[in-house]
Amino acid sequence: MRFATPDIYQASVKGYYRLVSGIDAAVGAMRRRLEQLGLAQNTVIVYSADHGIFNGEHGFAGKWYGHEESIRIPLIIYDPRLPAAARGKRSKSMTLNIDLHPTVLEIANLKPPALTQGRSLVPLLHDSGSAARPLWFFEHHFPYNGWIPSSEGIRTGRWKYIHYTDAAAPFEELYDLAQDRSEVHNLAGQSKYAAQQKALTAYWQKWRDSLRQNNAAWTPPVNEEDLRRDGLV
Repeated sequence: MRFATPDIYQASVKGYYRLVSGIDAAVGAMRRRLEQLGLAQNTVIVYSADHGIFNGEHGFAGKWYGHEESIRIPLIIYDPRLPAAARGKRSKSMTLNIDLHPTVLEIANLKPPALTQGRSLVPLLHDSGSAARPLWFFEHHFPYNGWIPSSEGIRTGRWKYIHYTDAAAPFEELYDLAQDRSEVHNLAGQSKYAAQQKALTAYWQKWRDSLRQNNAAWTPPVNEEDLRRDGLV
């Protein structure tokens, strides 16, 4: 969608906040019903979304690009069975929506299939970092002749690399999120950050090639030591 006029933008943002309020009301009604049924203390609630949204940031609307506004989503896991001291905590660990599958299965005491790509987040509920990801791959391929340029990229805890893949718009972006949280200073092509760009490009290429080969069992051979070696921490 294109916000062609201020009136259209205002109507869209008002609708967005109306939906947020509606979801809050629905979750509240669900929790009240669980209380009425006597199930509230044995029901785990997972609250998330499928994508973020641009509301004018970077001049964009919609959800299609690799900036934080688009790829970050809410994730709240409420487990009333946890000790009081373990509740209400916030983790900075990076997670993906594919992690919800093994997480829900583990909460239900079920074993995930062997080729499950996600990682259970249950350890994070108990303050263990074993579910943390050092980096991950994202992509969005748009089929309509470059109207919305297709892109792929890599996100680490500190760095982000975006590579636009359409022939009509070959372009790269590199951001140091520790210094530029709003992603307004593109560092791609600057000699000072050549090492980081080279390392992230290599990770992107290997991940992309693996996906094209349908290698579902492949995992990136990277950990915190690798990232530190490549200047990405």
